[in-house]
Amino acid sequence: LTEWIYWNCADCGNFGYVSFYDVKSDPAKPALVGRERLAEQFTGVPYHVAIAGDYAYVQTTAVGIQVVNIEKSKGTHQPGEAIAGYYDTMGAGYLSPNDIAFLKGNLYVPTSSGHLLVLSVSNPAIPELIGSLGLSSPSPAWRVSVAGDYTFTDASGTPQTMDIAVVSIGTGGLSIVNITDPRNPVVIAAISGLYASDVSISRKGLIYVADGTTVDVVDIKDP
Repeated sequence: LTEWIYWNCADCGNFGYVSFYDVKSDPAKPALVGRERLAEQFTGVPYHVAIAGDYAYVQTTAVGIQVVNIEKSKGTHQPGEAIAGYYDTMGAGYLSPNDIAFLKGNLYVPTSSGHLLVLSVSNPAIPELIGSLGLSSPSPAWRVSVAGDYTFTDASGTPQTMDIAVVSIGTGGLSIVNITDPRNPVVIAAISGLYASDVSISRKGLIYVADGTTVDVVDIKDP
């Protein structure tokens, strides 16, 4: 869970938080078990989070990706001590990150430059850019959803398996991307006319798209 930024003031400084809750003991009353302060000295807002193993990868607006060691955040620590690493999307020229998803050791990050970035986190402290795909520049790429080992039958009736990402773009549409080779993501289909504020892939061959006041369902049984 991320918490909204505290703007400069006499008592609060300029930062946001990521917090971790135990929902196993009592789902009706989640207990706070860890917390870390983020984005200090920046104007970013921590927003979406992807969890993998002992690490949380936080998409922080106008900053980049910040990596938090969850176990360290649970104990007594000074602000910032649980931050294990970061990737500076702003400094790398991709502008602000807008979402984040994790699949098979990699992060998938759509950015305001209109790119989908692929970051390897084999070393969580040093996320490494291993692939990028221009989708909608100069319009932003907004949201991403990923699915590994997605199975379908193509038009010829042949069974296929691939890793896919669905990315919403600022020009109004979706890009379906083959990410089986994360170093070489490839657009395999595009859908126009959907202004998606969020997207989600179903294993049943459907994409659910939040589009203004409606939820659209797109059949991608053959992406």
